[in-house]
Amino acid sequence: MTMNAKTIGLLAAGATVTTALPASIMIGAARNANKTIGVPASLAHVLTNDKLDNNGKVLAEQTKECFKDTLKLGGIAAGTGAAAALLSGSSAKAAKLFNSAKGKISGFLSKINYKGKSVKDIIKNTKIFQKYNSLPAPAKVGVAVAAAVIAIATPIASLVSAQKAGYIEGQHEVK
Repeated sequence: MTMNAKTIGLLAAGATVTTALPASIMIGAARNANKTIGVPASLAHVLTNDKLDNNGKVLAEQTKECFKDTLKLGGIAAGTGAAAALLSGSSAKAAKLFNSAKGKISGFLSKINYKGKSVKDIIKNTKIFQKYNSLPAPAKVGVAVAAAVIAIATPIASLVSAQKAGYIEGQHEVK
């Protein structure tokens, strides 16, 4: 099925209505009952928390902190990937180490099956992998290391971001 802009727009509008309408009804009901909903620091909780001095300001501060953390994580991943690419391009020993790691990961993925096919075979036939495979070796190393940094650091960054959001909400509660 091919989708044109109109079809995509209608799907997006439908998704917005089906999620926003129940959410707004829930938030309205919670406000009428003088209760908050959701986990502290969540969007629903901030919107229904009548103890905040300015709900919009709280959301703006939380969003700003989240974007700052995301940019930091992206910068760390890009910097680490670039350093790994430079290192593998200038050191035969480093290139050998990265090739060895690639071989081990490839072997691990070939042992995992999904619907009768190995994950390695499934990944191998994707356009993204084919483009990745056409890159020079140092670029492959850089992309792989950056992806690994993101995969490892994202759960930690999510926890930190949630803690910051809770702290920001607490700072704005009228005692």
